[in-house]
Amino acid sequence: LVGSEMCIETDYHLITYLILFLSGIASAFIDNIPFTATMIPLIKDMQSLMGISHADYMWWALATGACFGGNGTMIGASPNVIMVAIAAKEGHNISFGTFMKWCFPLMLLSLFIAAAYIEVRYFILNQILKAVAKWLIILPQLFFIAQKRTPYLSYKSLYKILMKLYTPIALL
Repeated sequence: LVGSEMCIETDYHLITYLILFLSGIASAFIDNIPFTATMIPLIKDMQSLMGISHADYMWWALATGACFGGNGTMIGASPNVIMVAIAAKEGHNISFGTFMKWCFPLMLLSLFIAAAYIEVRYFILNQILKAVAKWLIILPQLFFIAQKRTPYLSYKSLYKILMKLYTPIALL
């Protein structure tokens, strides 16, 4: 059962990053608003099928992917089209390939930075906060139990007990 839970957790990562990069690359070539509107019911259904009640990371993957993806090509976002038209008016013709040569790698870099943010914010930090919250609940209870069993427990000995309990947290 533990192995299957780890596999499901890995699938959350995989699905989240697939949403991020699929929406990013697709939004470079098609309009991001219809793409995002199409993906919303798909992600809702996916979350209900997977039994996920609250998965903000998938929504942020869709939002950041669709937003940053438009920067990859000149047709990916309206400001890109306007900028190319202004450049052409000023005598600087920018071809589709030239725009993509410079901007697509930057778009990919933006997607990797977004992936790192999602990883830290929703997967790593979430686990740390769960562990800290668990220990913040347990430690006062241990202090009360220690006080009740040995009313003359010194702070020095209580500190030793707490440091033994704290060591597993530091290893997380």
